[in-house]
Order: sequence, then C-alpha cells, then structure tokens
Amino acid sequence: MTAGSPIANAGFEILPAAPNLAAYIRGYWFIRDLDGHYDGRAVRTAPHPGAALSINIAKPNRLEGITPVPSLSLAGVQTQCRTWIASDETYFVMAMLTLPGLVALFPGTGAAAANGLVDLEGDLGHRVTESLTRSVAAGWHPAAIKPILDSWLSERLRALPFDTAAYRAIRAYPRLRTAKVGETAQRMGVSRRQLTRWFRDSIGIGPKALQDLERVSDSLWAAQSGGDAADGYYDQSHQIRAWRRHTGTTPVRYRLAGPSDIATHFAERYGKHTPFYL
Repeated sequence: MTAGSPIANAGFEILPAAPNLAAYIRGYWFIRDLDGHYDGRAVRTAPHPGAALSINIAKPNRLEGITPVPSLSLAGVQTQCRTWIASDETYFVMAMLTLPGLVALFPGTGAAAANGLVDLEGDLGHRVTESLTRSVAAGWHPAAIKPILDSWLSERLRALPFDTAAYRAIRAYPRLRTAKVGETAQRMGVSRRQLTRWFRDSIGIGPKALQDLERVSDSLWAAQSGGDAADGYYDQSHQIRAWRRHTGTTPVRYRLAGPSDIATHFAERYGKHTPFYL
C-alpha cells in the first residue's frame, strides 16, 4: 500500500478485549478516517455470524446511503451484505461480539438485531447511552477507549440476569460446527424444533441457517487470504449457490474484482478472523 493511498491515511486498528471478555468479544475494531479519504464512498460489509456493538466518536456513516447510524447501535447476525456510505469525518469503534457475547451481553436483542441495526438508546435508556458515548468520545485514542469498554462490558456481564434459553442455545452452538442439526438436538436431549426455537429467539436465525452462514464466512475468508474457498462444500455448484444467496456474487467474480483495501488490510495485518469487510 502506498503512502498516498486512502488506507495509509486512515486508521484501522484492532485491540483485544480484557481476558475475562475473550469468550464474548473478538476484539475492538477502530475505524478512523477524519481526513475524509473515504467520504461518500460505499463500504460493503460481509455476511457475518456474529454481532457488532458500534459507538460513534465523530460523524456517523449512513446505512444503505440514507439513514445515519445511531450513536450507539447493535448490528446482529447478518446473512446478507450491507452497504454503508462513509462520512467526511468518520471515527467509530466496534466491539465485535461472538454469539455467546451477543446473547450474554444483549439478551433478548438478537432477533431484533438480526439483518438489521438496533438503536440501543431505546433498550438501555438515554442516560446510559449518553454516558457511554461521552466517555468513549472523551477517551479518543484507542488505548484510552479500550479500558472504558472493558469496564462497561464487564459490569454489564456481571449484572445481567441469566437467560436459560439463550444459555442452552450457546451450549449447542459449538456442536453445530461438526454435527448436523438433528444430531445436535439429540445430544442436547431436545427436539429439532425446540433447538431451532432457541436459536431463533436468541440470535434471530435457526441452527441450519447459522451453519450455512458459518460455512460461507469461512469460504470468504479463504478467498481473502489466498486459501481454498471451496473447502467445506460438497461441490462447486453448492458453493456458488451459497455465495450468491449470501453475498450476491460468486467466488470467481469476487477473486477477479479482489477484496477491498480495508478487507485486505485486516487480512494482512491481523491474520485469521471472521471477515467483516468485503
């Protein structure tokens, strides 16, 4: 990347969450473009089997080019690509939540946030929202913001009530990486219908849909990092159908166009992670 390129003049950084949050937060992603190199540009995010808590520090971007992103928002599991239009003074931080993090830290929100964006002021109240966003904005630098988020999320994790259905869904979640939905339900001692209800209530999509999303996310990462994007699929036609359904393109077309400079930056600098940018 050359010194004059937009990516070189903007700030893109990942910091780890506190150790006690490691199972719930993949990391804090800082996206900063105060000079406006991306102003007005469309930035596309990928289908994502996780969630993102976003806090705006400067001007908000616009979702799908129309709606300004709230000061404090939660994007849940996304099964389709999304388009965001950058502002002339972009600066925000995302706490990238795992699925256990979504259901533990924001219980009852996953279904509403799936394939959407929830303004958390309605859930948390104006006082909490304003206090957190002001503290983060005052911290300004990533190293100062990280402990603010660590403290706020740790306290939330400690204080929130236990959600039995969500806990059961998360206990089943690791099994879905290696077993079919019916087998997972049997091991959990419930019907397939009950298991599906747990997942839909907790994260907004069923276990089979989650398996499909995880597979296409792994395939997208392989395409971004030079791996075998066909790994995990029965055949090429199966892979192409999944890509079209979730991304609107095919692996060949994506490789020919190439990932965005933001996606390339994260792939090169931070290694294996769930792809977020296309």
